[in-house]
Amino acid sequence: MPISGFTVGRNVVKLGYPATESIESVRPICDEYVLSYDPWTDDGTDEWARDIAQRLDLRLFESKWEMMESGQMWYDKSEILMKSLARQLKQPLSVNMSGTCMFS
Repeated sequence: MPISGFTVGRNVVKLGYPATESIESVRPICDEYVLSYDPWTDDGTDEWARDIAQRLDLRLFESKWEMMESGQMWYDKSEILMKSLARQLKQPLSVNMSGTCMFS
């Protein structure tokens, strides 16, 4: 059964998220890995995403984030991205709160 991984990232560089380590740790078991990111941030996330995508053979999905004060933005963005990707891939089997989604 094929497995796809999924991560959402914004301001990854500025906030020091261990996104590289996270993706590197699961990439070996994924047949495909999708990284959704906001390329319009000013902290170098765009360069980071393009670099890691090239090194680890990731599929990039650009998406501009409309920021809100609450966590509702994260939930809304995750739902929109997963529905969009589900149309391109297959239905997700499970999703955890770290933003990683496994598809089959």
